[in-house]
Amino acid sequence: MVAYSLREVIALAGLSRNIVMRMVKDAIVVPTGSTGREYRFSFQDLIVLRAARALYAANISPRRVLASLRRLRARLPASIPISGLRISALGCEVVVHESGSRWHAESGQLLLDFDAKPDCGQAVLIERADTASTEAGRAFELACSLEDESPDAACEHYRRAIDASPQMVSAYVNLGCLLHALKRLDEAQDVYQRGVDACEDKAVLWYNLGVLEEDRARIAEAMHAYRSAIALDQEMADAYFNIARLHAALGRSREALQAYNAYRRLERGGGP
Repeated sequence: MVAYSLREVIALAGLSRNIVMRMVKDAIVVPTGSTGREYRFSFQDLIVLRAARALYAANISPRRVLASLRRLRARLPASIPISGLRISALGCEVVVHESGSRWHAESGQLLLDFDAKPDCGQAVLIERADTASTEAGRAFELACSLEDESPDAACEHYRRAIDASPQMVSAYVNLGCLLHALKRLDEAQDVYQRGVDACEDKAVLWYNLGVLEEDRARIAEAMHAYRSAIALDQEMADAYFNIARLHAALGRSREALQAYNAYRRLERGGGP
């Protein structure tokens, strides 16, 4: 089992010593194999600490981050599942994405689809097209403007953009992401696959397909998609991180560490 010292965890997670030690005190992370005051942290602990760092980056107060993670830990089994669980910020709230549902970390209240705009987990969304003066570009811009008020109409306009420009990767990306958010998963997968076949610049399509496959609990297919994204864009840090997370969930500590180290090098501005 891969283990990290307190100093290594602070460096890898990007958190202060005080924050890490507070999480140890509250049993949000539970070091194992400790000798005296020499804590040893697991890769799973790193995953939890990275989630905390993401919440701090979203300008959520330290008190609320700790309170949310404390309540989250209390609601989950002793061994926090790495696959199928995501933690994110929705405004000033901490939201947990688990098994197709979303709930507030602090209150435990479920969030229904109409409580907030649906999201696509970690999928990438492209906001604007580079060809707004073309027929495809105009359809794309209209689709973007319709996503909130009329997602079905937005899907139709994204499809028109694709029909007018079959290699318009941004239309495939946004349509797939919107269908994923609407839980029309078969349609989203078909869109991503068509985009992979049609487009040259398709690393983001492979990445989003990996997120989709993971949400469908198809881990081998998700791994393949993330690796395909990396083969096309070796600086896609989140693909390395997701591979590391999946390896950790499968108990493959060595592979998880290799992928996580590649992710950290990219986060620090180095190569994979």
